Amino acid sequence: MAGAPDLRAQLLGGWWVLLARRDTREGRELHLTRALSGLSEQASRVLARSALGASGKEIAIELGLGESTVSVHLAAALDHLKLSRSEVGAILGSAGGMDLGAASSSETRWVVRLRIGAALPDVLTSTEREVVTLVLEGLSNREIADARRRSRRTIANQLAASFRKLRVASRGELYARWPPPTELVASGEPG
Repeated sequence: MAGAPDLRAQLLGGWWVLLARRDTREGRELHLTRALSGLSEQASRVLARSALGASGKEIAIELGLGESTVSVHLAAALDHLKLSRSEVGAILGSAGGMDLGAASSSETRWVVRLRIGAALPDVLTSTEREVVTLVLEGLSNREIADARRRSRRTIANQLAASFRKLRVASRGELYARWPPPTELVASGEPG
């Protein structure tokens, strides 16, 4: 299928959505399926810049939108895809240039295997590494605090220390700089 859009373009257009998420010993598997409809052009632009690590403010300035409009578009895009921002960043980071149509025009489902946290530098303590890994899995500070049985303030402090050590200013930049290693595999389920 010559000229078919690559996975990055199809995902940013909202043409692939999450069907199931499964955690395994090797990492997380994301089962994607074809969507019935895509994202708006504006939501696609916001999602693309967000996945590259741009903050809401940076996206607003670049696209000439208000920050609240950027937030609404990003929330709508992630809701449509049923993926976290980190999962989108991981898929986009690994799948660039992969021609989904040419790879298997009959496939309606794909499995993406993520190995989250594997590429983080050794400057972090074990606690900071665990918290950053949970952020890369798409958890909020509240969810991390609940999972680790710590206060949200403690998690915020650990993230701030981690961000300083990693020299990143935001979660978006963290996702962009350390996307998890991924493997894209056709599930073999014809359309």
